[in-house]
Amino acid sequence: MVLYVAGSFNLASFCQGKVTMRVFSKPPQNGMPAVLTLGSFDGLHVGHRRVIERVIERAQALGAHSMLVTFVPHPLAVVDPARAPKLILNHQEKFRRLESLGLDAVYEIQFNRAVSMLSPREFVQDLILSALEVREVIIGYDHHFGHGRAGSARSFAEFGEERGFRVEVIPPVRDGDAIVSCTRIRAAISAGHVEEAAALLEKPFALSGVVDRGDGRGKSLGFPTANISLTVAERLKVQPRPGVYAVCVETSAGQVYSGMLNYGERPTFGVGNTPRFEVHLLDFNGNLYGEHLTVAFHKRIRDEERFDDADALRAQLELDRKACRTIFCRAS
Repeated sequence: MVLYVAGSFNLASFCQGKVTMRVFSKPPQNGMPAVLTLGSFDGLHVGHRRVIERVIERAQALGAHSMLVTFVPHPLAVVDPARAPKLILNHQEKFRRLESLGLDAVYEIQFNRAVSMLSPREFVQDLILSALEVREVIIGYDHHFGHGRAGSARSFAEFGEERGFRVEVIPPVRDGDAIVSCTRIRAAISAGHVEEAAALLEKPFALSGVVDRGDGRGKSLGFPTANISLTVAERLKVQPRPGVYAVCVETSAGQVYSGMLNYGERPTFGVGNTPRFEVHLLDFNGNLYGEHLTVAFHKRIRDEERFDDADALRAQLELDRKACRTIFCRAS
């Protein structure tokens, strides 16, 4: 359970009962003792997880609280909107995953023009040290902060020497010869390489939305589909390359089904349509209108194609369905 609070922090109540990750929307009061890391941490890939795990390990050793200091919105959305990256995880997904790792708390800083103009020293003093009793800081090798990203791991370590806290830098995590990064994961998803993205994220990339009424063409072909309209938050995410995918679909009630999804313009029925997500659930009979579905992308089957007629499309869809069944049989 993620608990959203303002700025107050009660150590005794925090330590009682089930551990709950707290999210602070304002600076924590009462000098909360913390081992922390800083950054956007979009995606929470294997490199991010190594940093978080080290934060938790050191916090437990020092009797402090493990914390992520992060920013809303992404800093580039303020200082250079044209370069702001598409998201990999939405807000709720990010926090659920952080809690599943065992993190104690998140301190969300509202990033704006004033924050962007703080020098590295002002950033550390005004936003971090004024709100927290910092025991240690664990950061990634490429961490930068302050106006113009002028602050580095080295300058953070210098501040630590002055103020009495230790700074540890975590080296990059590599997959083969390449460093694991959100940029690489976004590129993989955009290219349809969802298996690569899943390996780096240690979990399949997912999108979610509400089922609305389509035109019924899938049902007429013998492959009834749910037409998924992405939520506002999901539209901020990176979108996969158009094509057909083997997916797992979870309903709001927690039921999970294997399926196949087409993302694209459906060229067989007319070019120039708005791209849409249509998913056919294997071994499912029922009405999904209005249902909230989460779709996890496991493998790309093929490109979207234009077929001469409905019979040719139907034959290909049968092949796609068999391919999806084979994929999920192997995984089970």
